Amino acid sequence: MIRFEDDQSKYQKLTDENFILVSMAHSTYMRHSEKFADLLNEKWKTNVSIPTRGIKQAGFYVLVGASMPSVLIEAGFLSNETDEKFLNSESGQNEIASCLFKAIQEYTKYYEEVMVEN
Repeated sequence: MIRFEDDQSKYQKLTDENFILVSMAHSTYMRHSEKFADLLNEKWKTNVSIPTRGIKQAGFYVLVGASMPSVLIEAGFLSNETDEKFLNSESGQNEIASCLFKAIQEYTKYYEEVMVEN
């Protein structure tokens, strides 16, 4: 994905020092990322025709620069004929967009409540 970015220079060589700094920044938002991933997964189960494959955690390079809660969504597989048809269809795209929107709305309410408590 990095080679498709307009500005590839923002992806510095990941030295040990940079990795430590990135890990510290990423861990700051981990709790919020996990909450959003959980909300999104629950919405996906009830609103999207492609079944969820669950939540997994890994150090994805494309999320390295995200100084905010972040998730990477794997909506389906183009190598799977059924998934490909769904992903290319307007109705499939609308299901996914609606699911994302609902999850973001619910996460926003959760986040605002958490911020009021703190």
